[in-house]
Amino acid sequence: MVPDKSADKTVGVVPAVKWNAEEQAAEPLTLKDTFPPATPEAWRKVVEADLKGADFEKKLVWRTLEGIPVKPMYMREDNEALPHLDGLPGFAPFVRGTYPLAGVRPGWQIRQDCTLASPEEVNGSLRDGLARGATAIGIRLDNAARQGLDGDSPEAAELVGRYGTTLSSINGLRVALADIDLEKFPVTIRTGRAALPVLAMLIALAQEQGISRSMLVGSIEFDPVHSMLKAGNSRLPIDLQFRIMADMVRYCAKDCPGIRPVMVNSSQYHNAGASIVQELGYAIAVGAEYMRAMIARGIDVDTAAMAMTFCFPVSSNIFMETAKLRAARVLWAKVVKALGAKNEDSWKMFLHARTSAFTKTTYDPYNNLIRSAMEGFAAAVGGCDSMYVGPFDEPIGRADEFSSRLARNQQLLLREEAHLTKVVDPAAGSYYVENLTDSIGRESWKLFQEIEKVGGMMKAVLAGTPQEAIAQTVAKRDKLVAGRRMPIVGISNYPNPKEKRIVKKALPRTEFLAERRKRLERLKSMRRNSEVRELLAALTQAAYSGEGNLLEIGVGAARAGATIGEFTQALKRATDEPGVQLPALKTRRLAQPFEELRNRADAYRAKEGELPKVVLVPMGPLAMRRARADFSFGFFGAGGFDVVEPGAFEDVDAAVAGILESGACIAVICSDDPSYPEIVPPIVEKVKAAKPDMMIVVAGYPEESIEALKKAGVDEFIHVRADALATLTRFQEKLGIGA
Repeated sequence: MVPDKSADKTVGVVPAVKWNAEEQAAEPLTLKDTFPPATPEAWRKVVEADLKGADFEKKLVWRTLEGIPVKPMYMREDNEALPHLDGLPGFAPFVRGTYPLAGVRPGWQIRQDCTLASPEEVNGSLRDGLARGATAIGIRLDNAARQGLDGDSPEAAELVGRYGTTLSSINGLRVALADIDLEKFPVTIRTGRAALPVLAMLIALAQEQGISRSMLVGSIEFDPVHSMLKAGNSRLPIDLQFRIMADMVRYCAKDCPGIRPVMVNSSQYHNAGASIVQELGYAIAVGAEYMRAMIARGIDVDTAAMAMTFCFPVSSNIFMETAKLRAARVLWAKVVKALGAKNEDSWKMFLHARTSAFTKTTYDPYNNLIRSAMEGFAAAVGGCDSMYVGPFDEPIGRADEFSSRLARNQQLLLREEAHLTKVVDPAAGSYYVENLTDSIGRESWKLFQEIEKVGGMMKAVLAGTPQEAIAQTVAKRDKLVAGRRMPIVGISNYPNPKEKRIVKKALPRTEFLAERRKRLERLKSMRRNSEVRELLAALTQAAYSGEGNLLEIGVGAARAGATIGEFTQALKRATDEPGVQLPALKTRRLAQPFEELRNRADAYRAKEGELPKVVLVPMGPLAMRRARADFSFGFFGAGGFDVVEPGAFEDVDAAVAGILESGACIAVICSDDPSYPEIVPPIVEKVKAAKPDMMIVVAGYPEESIEALKKAGVDEFIHVRADALATLTRFQEKLGIGA
């Protein structure tokens, strides 16, 4: 080959590197001898020079909603005093996992909770999922069943089929779990207030199929505090609820040791807007409340702890959420040991994680796929024992086969392609994650201790203390969201006003409700009603007298065909004591306030044929007009406005002509602060002379000329410190949108 001499000349300016292959092959990779050591002080000096005088703490140290300071970089020195760094997986306090190969062997259970309305649909979905990668069964009951109601109850008319499966008796469970091997797959049923009858039905169904009760594995969502906070009341007295809990635990410990009948579900706190520290602190406090309630009713402390499951939603704040799950195991081990548990296995938290409903959006919903991928990653790295990934269209309506498959595959991708099941606790040793684990753990423990000082979580929620604390956090977060300083991609920031909405087919409620009622009538006409009445009377008597085991009696009643509503009524007849009232903890999604703006704009378009239009008026220096035009596009897009930009304008007359020709109802002048006093007043005067109802907006907040521009007729200023939500709401109200 003939050498390329021109190339030689170019390369020749770089000194040749002598490379002896044999010497390099024998030499180990040693960096200390090659590069001079760096110090934290040297790094800080370079960073401060880059800040050009800005305050390091104010500019770079992020404070979470809890007030935890998060530095821009962590080093070994930050963690030297942390007590958990020498921990190993499978050994207390379990920061690195509750088993020696936690997350590896076995990996987490892939549990996609089914929320389809009919038991027939549920069965098809469960069997399809198990054939395609799911390793556990999950069913969420509809809002009627979760309140302890049957579909024919007048109270249930608007609750049947909503957010879960309609189930009243063992017949429905029989259909939902048909042709599914209950000895092979763990079963979890999110029951709400129907825990006792549904667990009784599951046990009766297993007996019917010839399955030993000892072979059943899974959990039941009996979480009285969660149900009370959700509804703002308790249908049964608190003491009776704890009696039910103790009887379920006592029965399962003896006959169904693989079933955990008590759950601490932090979703209500999380989805109401609690901070991570509040969520974890309150969850641990609820767990301690349940432990004491069971111990007081004769349950051994180790048995009580082994009966419990914790469920934590996980948001897209990856590192904070990873640290939350790691800290949760430590705090729970500390609580259980302090209560006197001797068996180290009982110190271990069984941790179910689910992707957050709070973070999801109905607009730009495909972003939910990315959010849930981040959340699933955090849950896996945080060491969950089982996981649910919500379908991306979950906040819009019933998930379909497509979205359910994608959700399940997200878990499979984390396992099979991201290889998260190859290494135990991959976050271990990260200076940042370890520091967060300690900080979140300490702050959550402080909150737990505050709850203990007032007598425990039950007394606290009856007094409204956690509800008020969460409300304060919500107000703080809402202010950040309203000002777009806590961005929601596709909603408050980077919106797509021209997106095509996903339309879900609604459940035909009238027909569905009628069909469910017919099934209940058929059940009651075919069963031995005298036997059902006798067994329900025995349940009432046992609840009244305190004798016998309520679950054991319930299994017989379930086998005979007793319904969830009949169980509820039988238990209520056992006492004259009314349930309690308390401040409810209402859940929501983070994006809802901005989504309401978009909903109103969409309704306006449906009525008027088009969205309200905003025209951008870029003028002056290129850099500033471009930056402010981009800002204004996103600002008004978040309110559902149709934002148009004809191009830059050279002078006032061209700008006025462009505004009037645009057909817009709002014009946003985008320039630099020094130009505004010269260009804005004549534009306002000429535009409003021709179109008095036109609203003129200035992008930015030119402090020195604000008053003069207001006198000239400027209607609004939009800028990075503005409350975008309030400002956009005002614009909509002035235009009659949503009226």
